[in-house]
Amino acid sequence: RLFGQNGELLIWRTDGDSFNARRIIDKKTDKPDEIEYFDEPQVLWGREIEYSDEDFTIVREGQGVRHAFPMKLEPSAFQSSEDEKSRSRPLRLLVRHYLAYDEDGCVYINLSRLVTIKKGK
Repeated sequence: RLFGQNGELLIWRTDGDSFNARRIIDKKTDKPDEIEYFDEPQVLWGREIEYSDEDFTIVREGQGVRHAFPMKLEPSAFQSSEDEKSRSRPLRLLVRHYLAYDEDGCVYINLSRLVTIKKGK
């Protein structure tokens, strides 16, 4: 999966040697209200650093949940301001949800994609 502010490319294996792909590009338009969407920040699991180098940080949470976050993180990013002994979850994933309407005029999320990742509380 490759993603950024303007779009996403997702490639996945279906079975054996077969692949599918999906590409979403946000096009600039004279009518910005033409495409309806909203962005949703989501908290990623991870309360402490297991390993870190200049490009990636392996973060973990509790009993075996771990993943690689694609940037260098410092241990101080996981300290909670209220209590130094408690740990926060500072990693965020921004997801863009595109809206559509059914035949009755009810809105629903038609498609979602990743926009960015960031650290911050």
